Formats: sequence, C-alpha cells, structure tokens
Amino acid sequence: MATVKKSNTKKIVWAVIAVILVVAIVITSVVFAKNGKKTEVTLNTVSTNSITQTVSSTGQVSSGVKKEYKPGTVATVKKVYVEVGDKVKKGDKLASFDTSSLDSQVASLNSAYAKSNASYQEAVQHQAEAAKQLSAINKNIAKTEKTLKKLQKAEQKKKNTTATTKKVTTTTTTTTTTTQIHWGSNPTTTTTAATTACNHTFDGRYVDSNYSGHYKVCTKCGAKVFEEHHYGSVQKFASGKDKENYHYYKCADCGYIKKEVHDFPSGVGTVTCKVCGEAKASGFNETSAMVELALEQLQPVFDSLKQLGDASKQIVELLTGLTKDLAKIAKDVDSLTNAITIVANAIMYQISSGNWSAEKIADAVGKAVTAAIKQGMIEFIDSGAAVKMIETAVKSVNWKAIGKGIAESDNFGLASAQIQLAALYAQKEVYTITASASTVNAQKQAKNAAKKAYDTVKDARDDLAKGWTAEFSGVITTCDIESDSQTTALSTGITLENMKKRVVTISLGEYDVHKVKEGMSATVKTAYGTYDGVVASIAPTATGGSKGSMLDSVGSMAGISGLSSLTNSGAGVECKVVVDHPDENIIVGFDADVEIVTGTYTDVPCVPIESIVLEKEGTYVYLYNEKDETVTKTKIETGATSDTSYEVTSGLSVGDRIVATPQTDYEEDTFKVKVVTNKSNKR
Repeated sequence: MATVKKSNTKKIVWAVIAVILVVAIVITSVVFAKNGKKTEVTLNTVSTNSITQTVSSTGQVSSGVKKEYKPGTVATVKKVYVEVGDKVKKGDKLASFDTSSLDSQVASLNSAYAKSNASYQEAVQHQAEAAKQLSAINKNIAKTEKTLKKLQKAEQKKKNTTATTKKVTTTTTTTTTTTQIHWGSNPTTTTTAATTACNHTFDGRYVDSNYSGHYKVCTKCGAKVFEEHHYGSVQKFASGKDKENYHYYKCADCGYIKKEVHDFPSGVGTVTCKVCGEAKASGFNETSAMVELALEQLQPVFDSLKQLGDASKQIVELLTGLTKDLAKIAKDVDSLTNAITIVANAIMYQISSGNWSAEKIADAVGKAVTAAIKQGMIEFIDSGAAVKMIETAVKSVNWKAIGKGIAESDNFGLASAQIQLAALYAQKEVYTITASASTVNAQKQAKNAAKKAYDTVKDARDDLAKGWTAEFSGVITTCDIESDSQTTALSTGITLENMKKRVVTISLGEYDVHKVKEGMSATVKTAYGTYDGVVASIAPTATGGSKGSMLDSVGSMAGISGLSSLTNSGAGVECKVVVDHPDENIIVGFDADVEIVTGTYTDVPCVPIESIVLEKEGTYVYLYNEKDETVTKTKIETGATSDTSYEVTSGLSVGDRIVATPQTDYEEDTFKVKVVTNKSNKR
C-alpha cells in the first residue's frame, strides 16, 4: 500500500506570516518609541528683578589727568580768572563768556532745521500721494489708448474707402501704426502691429526722424517699425550757431542729432560743462538756450495740434509765448516742458468738453498747474507769479472762436486723444520719480545735516554760557584767551592738569560710547586693590581699525562690554577715568580693569543670560506651553543687560516659563518636551 505524504506548504506559509508580523511589530515599536521620545528640558520662570547695567573695559594706568577747555565756536570772552601756573581747586571759575551774539545763529539754524524737516515731511507725503496717483493714471492710460485705437481704426477705414480697391488672390496685408507722443520726457516705444505673410526686408532707410526715435521701413510691404535713437557719447561740433550753448548726441543708426543745454556749474570766471567740458562763453544766454531746447522737445505736441487746422494756430502761438516767458523763472527744462504740457492738456480737455469760456478755461489751467507745483511735478522760482502769468495769457485768447473751429475739424477727436495720452505718460513719469525713495532720502539727509549743524552750535553756545569751571584740582598749564577778547577757530582755550592723580585710559566701542557720560562713577581694580573713580573725559572721535565695532556689537548682544580693548585693531573712543585716592599700589604702566555703572533698572522683567539664543535675525527664547507640553522658539526684544540677566521689553510676560539652557541643535521651532527638575537650576 502506497503512503501518501501530507504537504508542508501551509506550515511554511504560516511561519512566514508569523515572521513578518514579528518584524512589523518590532519596526512599529521602534518607530513609535523614536517618534514618541520627548526632548528633556529644564525651565526658568520669567520674573521681575533689578539690573545694574555696566560698561567694562581694561586700560593702562598713567600719571596725572588733563582737561582741555576749548571754545566750540566764536564768542566774546567776558573774563578769564586764571593764568598759566595758577593752582586751582575743583569748582573754581576759569572763564566766563558773552553768548548773546550766538543766540541769533542758534535761532537761524533752528529755523533752517525746521524748514528742512518740513520739506522732508512734505516729500514723504508727496511720495504717498504719488503712489496713489500712479494707479489712477495707469487706468486712464489704458482707457485712452483704447479710445485712440478706435479713432485710428475709424480714420484708417475712412481713408480706405476713398482709395481704389483691387481684388487680388494673394494674402492681404494690413498694417496699423500707433504713435505715442511724450512731452519733455523719455518716450515710450511706439507699437507696430502687422498681420501679414510678408517676410519683412528692411533696407536701412529711416524716415520721420524726431527727438525720440526713427522708423525703419520694409521694402516689400511698407510696414514701419519704430526704434529708439541709439545715441553714442556726447559730441562737440566745430561749427554751428548753437555750439556755445549746447552739446550734442548723434544717433548711430540714423544720424539724427539732438542737443542739450550745457550743464555749467555755478561760479565766477571761466567754467566748463560738467558733461562735455566745453568752456562757458561770455555771451552765453542760459534762458534762450532753455527756450530753444524746450520748444524743440515740445515740437511733437505742436505738430499734433496743427492737425486740427488753422483754428489751432493761436494755441500754438500761446504755448510758444508761454514757453519764452516761463523760461525766465523755470528751475529747469523739464519743469518748463512739463508746465506747457499741463497747460495744453488742460486747454484741450476743456475745449473737448464743450467749455469755451476764457475765464473757466484759465481757472481750470491755473488749478492744474497749481496742483502740479504742489506735487513737485514742476518748479518755478516764483510759483505764484508763474500761475498768474499762465492764467492771464489764457484769458486773453478768444476761445469761443477757436473752440468752434477745432470742434468742426475732422481730426479733433484723434488729436485730442493723442494729446491726452501724451500728458498722461508725462504725468506717469513724474509721479514715478516722486513715488520713489530717492527724493525722500535726499530730503532726509538734508534734514539730518541741518539738525547736526543746529545741535553743534547750540551745544557750543550752551557750554560757553555756563562758563568754564575746574573739574578737578590742578595747575593751569596753558591759557591763550583774554578778557574782553574774541575767541577764534584756532583758540586752544585753557588746559588744566593734575600730576598727582592716576588715570586709566580705556577704549569704548560704538555700542558702549553712547551709554557712558562724563561724571559717571567707576570702579577700578588692579592686582593690589580696588579704587573708586570718575569718568573725566570722552574723546569726540574714534581711533583704530574696523574690527572693534564688530566685537562690541557681539559683546553688546551678549551683555559684555569693551571687547574692542582686547585687540589693537579694534576701533574705539578714548575714555579717561580718574582714580580717587590712589596709593603706591596702583602702579603707572600696569593694566587695570574698569567698570562704569551706566544705569540701574528696578523691578523689570528679566531672563537669565543662559536662556537667550542670539541669532543674526534677532534674540530668541524657547517658550513653554504647559497644555501642549511643547516649547516654541519665540523672538523677544531686550533692553538693559548685565553680566547675568537681560531685561525683556516685549515678547514675554512675567510668569512665562522658558527653557533654561536651550541647545543649539534643535531641528524644529516647536516640539514636544519632557520637563525635568535639575537641582542646580532650581530658582
């Protein structure tokens, strides 16, 4: 009888399944254990405390102390109480001054600063207003361009109906050219759209040259492509009636020449153009040159107006006359051309709206020019006179007759749209400049310079008004001022010295120098004892290399002062500290540690220095969330610092709990933690 063996397949399958389950359980356990592991941290609680802020540095001990009393400005000396060799005590009078003559200077400088500050604030306001106007102008440009295209299409259709039409089997080519004219500003590229099967061939012929660009014409279909002029470097031509008034630029593609008024610096005698170096001729008339250049730039505007026929001649004559009159009080060519642009645009808008009243047109023009002056678009030496001149000239014209004649012109709508579009682009360019930060920054620098000049003279006046008194006991070693005399810029004043004193000279970095003031108390430590001292003088300028500022920046963030004194290459301000009651144990030539108390802050929120994380972007702590058992990297603002604590001015509240000693390798800004108690960290 044959024996039938049972298959082991099922056993093998179950064994494999069991192994897979075991491996899966192990992997899951490992992953779960890894993901569930919490970072162990100890916590500190934010509380109020007192911080004594100090500046610390190391310097060298020297003998004696020296104080130089120098007049910061020119003033009248009332009385000098000392002479060379006199011994004085602390508080004795040295000299007194009459500063009444300086009061007017201080008042004048204060007025100049107030005006400069007002100009800065106005520039900031104009910047904000210009930014708002740009949006509206862009919308108007899009709307006007759409209108212009419709009018051009209608004009082209009208012309086509009068021409003989030929039926051809080849592809028909339609070319539409849109020209955008710009008054007194950089032109925008003219767009040429062509729907054609023609493979354009341009033979290099250029036509219709103007100040903004030229046209290149296809020899097959006649399509035009507008290109900007490509000007090379400035040129001076050997002949020509204008050679003394202008320098020139020549287009490298079409040979068109544009001219610009020489930029001569102010001065007496022979001066040369800043651009081309041409010497200023004795007969040069800057106003005439400005008029000629402005009229040249305004020619496309006048050409557009001429499309309206004979009725527009008076408008061109009016604008030409205004150009000549306004050139006498315009600040520059751009202001002149922009002003004429605004006048022309306002006139055309009023006429196109059916308003032919001379008074109403003059009023509308005056308001437009006044608004442009306020926005900084145009500048005149006398703005009020300019507006009045424009209004008077506009009122003198018979607008009813002109308006009727223009309205009857077939080209009225097209020319009016072109003029309005040109004006919008000119306004856009000016508003873009006004909205930029360049004007505001220039006004801010002028304001700061005016403030510095005011502060310098005021501080010098106030110092002299108080008179000079001895800050310590000593001997007068120099004195070059006399009673009832005038100080000069070369006066050295009075020098007071005390050779019995001991002085420690330290270096203050840029982050510490503003904290330290003359008269502050200091502690001086040597290897043999501790002494009281006082800050006697702080140098007005820094000396040394550039590394000190970086060291002191880092030191300031870390609550450590005077790091620049540790290197010879660090820049610093020299500060002299006088040692009170020195003895033989403070030895000249040896180093001493100096600590100056710069401020005491009581009951302020504080965090330990070891809880702080300093990064390039700011100062951080890891704030604990008890509900979620997480900590989150939190940015804070700090105030006063000491060797052990930081004052927190924002970002934390009293009672908040933070990681006591955060690590540098945390991978996430927020993560789960396990709070542990570290006996050494208990507070």
